[in-house]
Amino acid sequence: MKKIIVAICGIILSGGAMAAAQDVAQLSQYPNDWKLTGPYNKLPNPTNEYVFYDRNYSQFGKNEIKGTYGNDEGAMVALMAQEIYKNGAKICATQIQAANADFTASIWIDYHFDKEKHTCITLCKSGWSGSKCETHEISTSSCDSAPTFGTETGTYFAGQLTKLLTSGKDNYKITKEVQVFDQDNHFNTSDSREAYAVVLGVVRNLTHGLKVAPVRIDVERSRTWNGTVTSWITSAKTNGLTTILCAAGYVEQNDNCVLAEECQPGYKRTCSGYETGFDEDQHTWDIDVENDCKYFICKEGSDYAFKPGTTKECKKCERTAHQGIVKGVCKDCEDRILVGEQCKGYTPISPKELLDGMFDIGKCWMKSSLSEYKSCVRCSNGQKWNDSTKRCE
Repeated sequence: MKKIIVAICGIILSGGAMAAAQDVAQLSQYPNDWKLTGPYNKLPNPTNEYVFYDRNYSQFGKNEIKGTYGNDEGAMVALMAQEIYKNGAKICATQIQAANADFTASIWIDYHFDKEKHTCITLCKSGWSGSKCETHEISTSSCDSAPTFGTETGTYFAGQLTKLLTSGKDNYKITKEVQVFDQDNHFNTSDSREAYAVVLGVVRNLTHGLKVAPVRIDVERSRTWNGTVTSWITSAKTNGLTTILCAAGYVEQNDNCVLAEECQPGYKRTCSGYETGFDEDQHTWDIDVENDCKYFICKEGSDYAFKPGTTKECKKCERTAHQGIVKGVCKDCEDRILVGEQCKGYTPISPKELLDGMFDIGKCWMKSSLSEYKSCVRCSNGQKWNDSTKRCE
């Protein structure tokens, strides 16, 4: 109970606690990415409520009221997102509490978190990673040490749902830091005794991930006839539209989180330029040892290569002076010649020039080595062949 002090004709009426700020949570920037649509008429888990909250340690109804203000504000500890990202969330064991203030017609929802008792973890949608799930790639940082959540209350959050805070008033309140999808609070008015919030809550534990869904929390307060107000949680229901979040190194498959290919033994990353286009009918994988990555080539044999362009369609590629295979692509130099990996121009040489040189040096064909022969044939006009140095000078 937050106490509001009212002075009437010099008489002070007071309740059991000092006045507290009537805070509200932040609204998420990403409501369109989390299947927000009603109706909210299902238990968080149809077969087991204990995934989202522990019924034995949560307070539902005006006869079950216990929270940080003692027997005044009903509360429950739930697995919910404190921060909601476009492609993931920071999931925490968080106390959700029906808040009120004496002598006022106020009802709202507060959130409390004790870092000594409650735990958080960031999980991302399949294929995303990063501290806020902002990177579109699979993280392999936890392949060998990924957290497990198991069934029922899970392993990572084991025991968290029983740690209801029953004292401390606003010492653990984090309402202004929490992000929700929707909320309807009423402060200092008499038009409603009910409030609600839609949070992102855990509805099922997977071994290496969590299923989450929008969950609507409804709360209510008593009337203010005598100035003393109590409040309680009336329901926690989901719309049943789930999203799977996986631990680092795991991806969604068949309604579960499984070990990603990147974490499999012997995995090689894909070389740049080969991320897409693989066709098992045309291609086979090979290893680039120098760059420690894998790439694919045409499987029909060494005479096949990719057609020029962005596709990875294979064709037979005959090796000629004008054409050859360069980095797996059939390269055709047309009216130029292929030298190494480059197309270069050339000057045709007649049969006579091959015998006596381009400028009639004479008897080049008699030179004793290939290098001498080339130098002799290419000996330019105005130069002469030097038999002593075996060079054109």
